[in-house]
Amino acid sequence: MKVRKRALSSGWYPIHESEVDKYLKGWGITGSELGTARAAVIPHAGWYYSGKIAAHTISHMEKNLDTIIVAGGHLPPGADIHMADEGGFQVPGGVLECDKELSTFIKQEFHVKSDIYTDNTVEIQLPLVYNHWPNCKILWLRLPPDIVVADLADRLYQRGVDSGRKIAVIGSTDLTHYGDSYGFSPAGYGKKGLEWVKNGNDHRIIEAMVNLDIDRTLQLGNEEKAACSVGGASFAVAWALKCGIEKGRCLDYYTSYDIQPADSFVGYAGILYE
Repeated sequence: MKVRKRALSSGWYPIHESEVDKYLKGWGITGSELGTARAAVIPHAGWYYSGKIAAHTISHMEKNLDTIIVAGGHLPPGADIHMADEGGFQVPGGVLECDKELSTFIKQEFHVKSDIYTDNTVEIQLPLVYNHWPNCKILWLRLPPDIVVADLADRLYQRGVDSGRKIAVIGSTDLTHYGDSYGFSPAGYGKKGLEWVKNGNDHRIIEAMVNLDIDRTLQLGNEEKAACSVGGASFAVAWALKCGIEKGRCLDYYTSYDIQPADSFVGYAGILYE
């Protein structure tokens, strides 16, 4: 089996399993939590910044799963679906196996590009997945921020039903990237800009995701720069709708400014669909 090796440096997430355990214990995550969520949206900055939200959010997901689809982004509207082709993915302490049956199905149904690129939106989540579901199969996707995500969710959900496979989705996105480092500061600087992000731009897209409004979520991400990888988040929204879930809930929210104050900062949210 060809295994995709780690590509990101230790600044993104720990290299050794003992370091992963140290982070998780510090966040109060044991791996034995019981949850019911079938979809979630989590951030993907380095663990120092957003790992706590990501870990706590996915700890509320169902444990009895066959496959977890981790959907990231960093793609423009109209881009191809990107999917990793490897048979497994290296994580600290082990390997997560790819769901090759679902991988083959997607290639038959959609135009797919092999994801050979180094990108944090999926990779950074895999050690957290391994902590809860070491024997679960994985599908590594990066999705464009357009309505193809709804069609993809529809077909994959039905495939899961037809095959008797229990599947859950993790959609990966950070929220507003604000300040000169990102070339985006419409509300000015200092406290005024921070409040605009927290109570305005981030609040609106969180509300859209909680209310399962996929069109609004895509619009805010693409036109208002309220998310960097809104394709992955919108796929989680679409999956929740297929599961018959009527409303999500925001488990936690903060910005990188709350961790390390700076003129440029990013928003992070953990959203559950139960």
